[in-house]
Amino acid sequence: MLSDRLSDDNREPVERSAMNTLPCRVHAFVCTNDRHGAARSCADGNSALLRSRLKQALKDRGWWGKEARVSTCGCLGLCAQGPNAVIFPGGRVLSGLCPDDAEQVLAAMADALAVPDGFLNDSANPDRGAKPRPGCPGVKPG
Repeated sequence: MLSDRLSDDNREPVERSAMNTLPCRVHAFVCTNDRHGAARSCADGNSALLRSRLKQALKDRGWWGKEARVSTCGCLGLCAQGPNAVIFPGGRVLSGLCPDDAEQVLAAMADALAVPDGFLNDSANPDRGAKPRPGCPGVKPG
C-alpha cells in the first residue's frame, strides 16, 4: 500500500492524511526533459519557457498559490508529441505545446476545476473535498 512507503531519510511512514492534500486546487506539470539531441524531447520545444510563462500568467491573475501552481516534471512518455503537460485534478494531458500556448493551458487548468463537489480535493476548503463514498471499491463504511 502506498501509505506504507517510507517518506524520507528518517524512515518514518507517510501519514495517510498528508497524501490526500495538495497545496493548490489545480496543478500543471510541464515536461522539461532534455535528451540533449540524442532523441526528440520536450525541451526541444522550449518547454521551460512555457512553464515560465504559465507561472507568470498565474501570478498576474492572482491564481498562484492556493488556487494554482505549475511545476516541471520529467518524461511523460510522449516525447514524439511534445512538449507535453499534464493537469491535475483529472490527469488531462496536453501535447504539441509551445511557449505561446500558455493561455490554452490556463483554460485547461480552469476546466480542471469544473469538477462536481465531493470529487474535488480542495485543500483550501476541506469540507468541500473528496469524501470516501460507500459502494466504491476499497472504501470501508465510515
